[in-house]
Amino acid sequence: LWQLCIEEMIAANKLALGHKNPSIVHSAAANVMVVHALNELKQDFDVISMMGGAERLAEPETLLSCQLKHDIELPLSTFEALDRIIFPPSYVISKSTIECMLYTEPDDAGKPGQLWCSYGSSLLVCDIVNWNFELPIPISHSNQRISCMATVGETLWVGSLDKYVYVINMATRKVVSSLPDLEDFVVGIIRQETEKSVLVWTIGVDGQFIPWNPDSRTRNKQLEFQIGDINQGVLSPVFTHEHIWFLGERKKTVIVVDTKSPDKIIRRLTTKSEPKNPLSASSLVVTPNQQVWCSWSETKGKTRLVAWSSTTYEQVFSKDFESYPGFSCMVIRDSEVWMGTNDGRIFVLEWNTACRKDAKEMKQAHGDAVRSLCVIHGSRVASGSTSSEGHIAIWK
Repeated sequence: LWQLCIEEMIAANKLALGHKNPSIVHSAAANVMVVHALNELKQDFDVISMMGGAERLAEPETLLSCQLKHDIELPLSTFEALDRIIFPPSYVISKSTIECMLYTEPDDAGKPGQLWCSYGSSLLVCDIVNWNFELPIPISHSNQRISCMATVGETLWVGSLDKYVYVINMATRKVVSSLPDLEDFVVGIIRQETEKSVLVWTIGVDGQFIPWNPDSRTRNKQLEFQIGDINQGVLSPVFTHEHIWFLGERKKTVIVVDTKSPDKIIRRLTTKSEPKNPLSASSLVVTPNQQVWCSWSETKGKTRLVAWSSTTYEQVFSKDFESYPGFSCMVIRDSEVWMGTNDGRIFVLEWNTACRKDAKEMKQAHGDAVRSLCVIHGSRVASGSTSSEGHIAIWK
């Protein structure tokens, strides 16, 4: 029996190292505890012996020993690039989509940098030194999924599909305000610095834009506006040069809004596609050279990247990727654009040479779509999965 337990822990160690997933060892330890409990039962109940002994009952629980025999190793490129895979703590029972993530830098008191992760209707906070999660922070009163986040001073503003924006004191982990003013799902929170003040824009999927004073948490009714002709909602808003860019018109158009202009919409940008197989936009990102990139995809597998100047709105380049599954999210790390796909892969492209070079396929640690990407401490990148997996991969 003890040989069985030792084999289980050895198998777990090999799997944990091979997949860079330390939580496998914890699973094996739980299995060993079950074996120990069965062994205790053996001493008290003859029925255990009649069924073949504790060893026989334990075998179905020692799954890692069986998994090792049929384990499929990570591709070498993935193994070399992957730092680790982290799972929510064991007391978080159900898996959830990591819809968004945000990194906060270490403070002067020596507190380590932290990775804030949406997990369904709760927030998970992980320190990036020991990679330990704190107790979940419940956010949404209606158990609706968290959709977006932004830091504003010492607070974290969190948007939810329940139409509320929650303001959290990052030190105490307490919700200090809930703002119910949006009439539909919250799809974006944008911090805008002006010469005299700071505004926080909360954006609803129905085209409602509300600016807030972050100190008093009162809405600026003179600046708020509603766009009613965007057709099927606002998605993936980004901010640059006092303008808000977002996907609209059923993800067929990139719309540029000037918050100070009476007309609001100043540009509608799109790309050519075949009528029988139209391209659909999925995400936006602003690069350091003042370009706005948009990823487009079609059902037959073609993916396209289109970049526009954020000042002149002229198209800088358009690049097609054949047989790519579509980029679901993008993030900037130094000179690179990291792009997650709908089938769990990650591609990397240099933003200053994107028009001349192909994207480099780096790795795959997700079996489903990559839902979110986040840069940690300027060097590593975290990728969040859907609820089918519910884990986070950390990349070197």
